[in-house]
Amino acid sequence: MVKSVSGAFNREIEAAQLRQSEMDPQLRFLIPIRIGFSKLLPSLEDIHVIDVDVAEPDGADFLASSILEDWDKRARFGEPRQLQ
Repeated sequence: MVKSVSGAFNREIEAAQLRQSEMDPQLRFLIPIRIGFSKLLPSLEDIHVIDVDVAEPDGADFLASSILEDWDKRARFGEPRQLQ
């Protein structure tokens, strides 16, 4: 995906970045993950990445806890949990 020049993938990343920019800085909409030795998109390099890989055995747990933590923060802001 890093080499993708155009297409839906790039539009989805751009839409997610826009949504993130409209949210309270304490909340996350966009959580980049890295699987294996894959490169990050240059546009996501300034965002904290979560490594989900066999070399990082706690990566998936950290991702799940990050999502749950964000849901709890959203609840304090009055936004209910939503799975889409």
